[in-house]
Amino acid sequence: MPAARRIVGQILRNMTVQVRSSVTQEVHGTGVLVSSSGLLVTCAHVVRDCGVDPRETGGDFVSVHIPATPEHDAEDREARVSWYPEDSEDDLVLLTLTGGPIPPERVGRCSAAANRSDEHSFRSFGFRQRQEYLGLLAKGSIEGHVPSPRRFLVEPVQLDSHDLDSGMSGAAVFDIERNLVVGFVFQVWESGESQKDRDLAFAVDAAVLSYSPIKELLIHTVLQHEPMPEPEIDHAIMSSTPETTVGAVSPIWAI
Repeated sequence: MPAARRIVGQILRNMTVQVRSSVTQEVHGTGVLVSSSGLLVTCAHVVRDCGVDPRETGGDFVSVHIPATPEHDAEDREARVSWYPEDSEDDLVLLTLTGGPIPPERVGRCSAAANRSDEHSFRSFGFRQRQEYLGLLAKGSIEGHVPSPRRFLVEPVQLDSHDLDSGMSGAAVFDIERNLVVGFVFQVWESGESQKDRDLAFAVDAAVLSYSPIKELLIHTVLQHEPMPEPEIDHAIMSSTPETTVGAVSPIWAI
């Protein structure tokens, strides 16, 4: 009997952190770990909401909570702004964590959305709050770049999603097909009572990081998915099971 093949993409929860005020510990947004040296990406407005000037490198600290996973204990660290896109309005900053390196399996791998992610499905994970649930998944479609009169290094990426909400600023836009983080959520459209554009949101293209000190970490090809090891079969059980004919089994994503 053919075994199901389980294909593993990057794991969003591994790379995602909470960005908090160092004074009140209130969660103001989401961040994405992008380097094992302890760098993370979040939105400039998230840092500002924490009471820190996002245009001042080496300034005051924000608090960063790195949530636990089945393989990792939770950590609380501090971080400072180490880079921002000067002379532009792209809502993005790099923070440097205190406390040493990050396990490599917790680091998200990024690539420019460019035009290679148009009409692809995406997933995201961030800290919009729903009762006792402190982090929730989101999904949607990457529509493409849109023009703006603002001084952006790279045009914003339009998203379509009914899941994104306040608290997810800075969350990864993970292109499922390319297996890469291609952007970071920075705005969810508030349509008010109107039903028009109620699923509209925008992301900073990860291409903005090509202007940063970590530009060499951007990936310029599709990141191949890694197959899980084939499961071991208990032949004692199989010998007592009637034979059946099973068709091809579709891959199962682990996001």
